[in-house]
Amino acid sequence: MKKNIINILMYSLFIIIPVISVLFCISFKLAQGEKNEEIVFGIMVGLVLDFIYSIILLSVSLFINKKNKSKPIPTMPPWNEIVELMHDKNLDLFCDEIINVIYSKDNTMRYVILKNKKGLLRYKLEVLHQFDEEAWQYLCMNNDVLPAMWESHYDKSGVSLFVNEEELMKDLKSRSEYKIYYI
Repeated sequence: MKKNIINILMYSLFIIIPVISVLFCISFKLAQGEKNEEIVFGIMVGLVLDFIYSIILLSVSLFINKKNKSKPIPTMPPWNEIVELMHDKNLDLFCDEIINVIYSKDNTMRYVILKNKKGLLRYKLEVLHQFDEEAWQYLCMNNDVLPAMWESHYDKSGVSLFVNEEELMKDLKSRSEYKIYYI
């Protein structure tokens, strides 16, 4: 927010400089002659000052960009390292209490078993999604970013709630995803 305000102030100077130069020329009567000659002279001086100001802004931005480019963009880790890295990550994003996490054979899918405040259980299927190269180049500027994320896999049948873990596991094991990727 603070950076946006500074940018607005910096670029508003392109309007303020000619206005101040016109007022300066009128008040000191720098251009003698016809009625509006001070205004025209002030606008011309303002445009010259705007040009000088734009060169200063350009050189400063080039210097800052050159300074920021010194940080190399890390390469995307291989898929097997991403899978190992993402194991048990982003589990703190759930509001409910986590009872258990069941990973698929290749660790790219997981069922998260949750318990809400009323004591009812539910499960959520999540699939590991790797960022593409373009997204990775944008996101890796932040040192804490992970190369992948767990995405919820929504079932069209809705969310079922269970009283105990045995009922939940019975329903979970009847799912086609569980039969394909977990057994």
